[in-house]
Amino acid sequence: MNAVRNSFYGWGLVVLTLTLMVGCVKKEDENFVLTASSLPEALNGSSAFLLNTNKEVIGQAAIENGAFEYRAKADPEALFLLALREQSNIVVPEMVLQGRGELYTRKITPTVMEPDKDTEYDIRWSGESGSELNLELQSFRQELAKEVAPLEAKLNEIGYDRLWKKDQPEVVDSLDREYDRIAQEAEQLHRQITSDYASRHTDDAVGIVVFDEVGYRGEADYVQKYESAGKVVQSDPKLKQKYDSYLVIVETSEGHPFKDATMDDGEGTQAKLSDYRTDGAYLLIDFWASWCGPCRKAMPVLANLYEKYGDKGLRILSVGVSEESKEANEQAVREVGITWDHFYDASSASADAYGVLTIPVVVLIAPDGEILLRGNHADKVEEILAQRIGN
Repeated sequence: MNAVRNSFYGWGLVVLTLTLMVGCVKKEDENFVLTASSLPEALNGSSAFLLNTNKEVIGQAAIENGAFEYRAKADPEALFLLALREQSNIVVPEMVLQGRGELYTRKITPTVMEPDKDTEYDIRWSGESGSELNLELQSFRQELAKEVAPLEAKLNEIGYDRLWKKDQPEVVDSLDREYDRIAQEAEQLHRQITSDYASRHTDDAVGIVVFDEVGYRGEADYVQKYESAGKVVQSDPKLKQKYDSYLVIVETSEGHPFKDATMDDGEGTQAKLSDYRTDGAYLLIDFWASWCGPCRKAMPVLANLYEKYGDKGLRILSVGVSEESKEANEQAVREVGITWDHFYDASSASADAYGVLTIPVVVLIAPDGEILLRGNHADKVEEILAQRIGN
């Protein structure tokens, strides 16, 4: 079930392009070598982890005496991540590798660990291929740092100024306007740069990383860009999973037809969403849960709609999804005073059918089956009903 679950994005790793293949490799085939020295003493006894773009560990090397060595067979089309950890901290920022078949040394100043020390880590790479992707990714990061980072620094500065001048309303108002202007500029610039690189790398490993950083204008924009990408980008499981979720959202958005789903309360009672459709009536589906604060706060709005339009052709169905138990849902039904139709969907199948990732979500369906509204708030429902049914 994918409804109403926040995905864990991993460790917040920074990208390192590596060319390697995982598995049992003969020593003579180990043409990719990654070594490090001069690492902090705190890392001794831990490991250097190599992960694929889905944050799955595909290799690791023990760190001893401030050093490690990793050997594998090179794969020129692969893109991987490197993480050095002290407890939960990532201590090595992005390392972009250069050269083809050369030994390359780069000294890295950490951004997380030992911030007061100008410590440099000596990390070396030797391999046979992959330099073009390495250099392109490096170019992407450098352009973002050059263009966007100064704006982000300015936003932080304004934030501190606003905090210290909170007793000066006119100054705070001016700072807020400046903050919004710069934030919009930074967002547009970030989208422009990432979109440019994504369009140039629609079918390689760099494209996978860049594609996930593009600031998309909603689910439909993401779906369109994904469908225009190449097979390499589309084959990434993480991007594919997001695409599948967003596609369902697009297909159940305004202007699309009603989509039916079968619900089961886990105790043998089943019902379909279509069971609650009545000829000539509007159906408002409310996806909610007992533990969801915003869902509970929305109940008075639904109650008002039911009282005002319940006798004029409106049915409301509150579907309990992603719940701990049926008992918890039924207790919440009593606590919030639901007097309209409701059903506990044990597997959240109905929420999955509508691509519900966060709650509350309301979907208003016209008598002819057209979806008139899909959103996180019921406030606009009355506006639509007033136009179609009357006050």
